[in-house]
Amino acid sequence: FSEPKDIAESVTQGCATAGLAGALLSSKRGTLVKKKIFPEELDVIGQEPRIGVFICHCGNNIAGVVDINSVKKYSEKLPNVVYCEDMKYACTQDSLQQISQIIKENNLNRVVVASCSPRTHESLFRESLRNAGLNQFLFEMANIRNQCSWVHSNQPEKATEKSKDLIRMSVARAASLESLELFSIPINKKALILGAGVAGMTAALTISKQGFEVVLIEKKNEPGGLAKRIEYDFEGKQPKKFVEELINKIGKDPNITL
Repeated sequence: FSEPKDIAESVTQGCATAGLAGALLSSKRGTLVKKKIFPEELDVIGQEPRIGVFICHCGNNIAGVVDINSVKKYSEKLPNVVYCEDMKYACTQDSLQQISQIIKENNLNRVVVASCSPRTHESLFRESLRNAGLNQFLFEMANIRNQCSWVHSNQPEKATEKSKDLIRMSVARAASLESLELFSIPINKKALILGAGVAGMTAALTISKQGFEVVLIEKKNEPGGLAKRIEYDFEGKQPKKFVEELINKIGKDPNITL
């Protein structure tokens, strides 16, 4: 721990740390990977949609603004919904296991989760479907945190009505979902980085240390970016020396093409 940070800075530093860790562990990459075995997938082709809706409180992030009880009562009456439940935190391990169990007990063949962003949590809920024997793509997510409770935090009634709208649309879409299959295709395991400033050069070196080739593109005649124009930083250090060291490392790295 160093000091409090905002989300963007935390994510940036977290990604940088992950990159350094990946470089240290590159020689052992994949040696401890275990393939998870899921139950045989159920065939739901031709079945009438049986949709389960799970509404997350997200602590007070959602429930502090949105009227969860009202949303639940509304969701229970939507077409093809046969089960509806609200959860304090739908993304916890216990809740995910509970969702899998409810799918089995109620013969659900579609699932809608109304919670936060699918960008961060969709994969967790999809795995719950797989654990219950359902195809992971028979899943739909309504983001009632980012798109309702957060952006309408001073308008709880409107946030509640908008949550109902998003869930209604998600349920309608879920009813038309079909099972899909994943497949693998070969990829070119090289990295392309646009911009050879401090960030671009650092990223290139980190990726190279993990054993991958990198193509680093800079529109100007030489790398370095804006940092070359700064004499001193807020700590009294001279960025130019650091930039020169990066440029020297880039030039000597056989995995990097500038």
